[in-house]
Amino acid sequence: MKNRDDSFIRMIEVFNLVGQYENAMSFLDGYEFSYREGTSKVRDIIINTQVLLGIQYLEEANYEEALKRFLESLVQEEEAGSETYGKREKQVHYYIGLAYEALGKQSLANDHFRLVTEMEAGGEMTIMSYYKGLSYIKLGDKGMAKKVFDTMIDDANKQLRGPEVTAIKHDFGGREAENTRMSHSYTVRGLGYKGLGKSKKANKDLEKASGLNHSNVWAKKHLYHD
Repeated sequence: MKNRDDSFIRMIEVFNLVGQYENAMSFLDGYEFSYREGTSKVRDIIINTQVLLGIQYLEEANYEEALKRFLESLVQEEEAGSETYGKREKQVHYYIGLAYEALGKQSLANDHFRLVTEMEAGGEMTIMSYYKGLSYIKLGDKGMAKKVFDTMIDDANKQLRGPEVTAIKHDFGGREAENTRMSHSYTVRGLGYKGLGKSKKANKDLEKASGLNHSNVWAKKHLYHD
């Protein structure tokens, strides 16, 4: 991206966190960005901007523009991983499916939902696993969806009560890193509960996640939402 600096990226992140997605996108207009250039965090913020604005357009019934944003947020498979969130393709393909579904193109929608369910878990559950569970629901397989959501909760519980949590301050640079790690685990568990329809437990965890890490945009987005 031309003339990219930390303050520029931070401004985009702040607009996303306060729900001003069009303002965030306006900061990207006229800039060229290669996903190979930036850190995982920078890539995540750019993808977040596209996806969050796409969700806004979905809610406004502006389905063609929503689809455009979701398609533009796709990146090559080898670049789609994220240290923070996991494999972003799960999320993006799920929302592409929602856009096609809203446009009355169910066959295309199912193709994208199926892509998500066929993606390997790649280790422990992440925030992106939530969209795999939702995709199973869209395909009518509630049993597999429940398995994904239950595993998210189980994995998050292990992270939250395991010895690695207390060791984070030594291994990853202090209280801030510890809070970020715990925020992720609470988000994973909260989304697992959300997928199972346990809204009170979900919102309690997502509130906790947001409090631990104010930059956790997906905990904020899914809290009391959809």
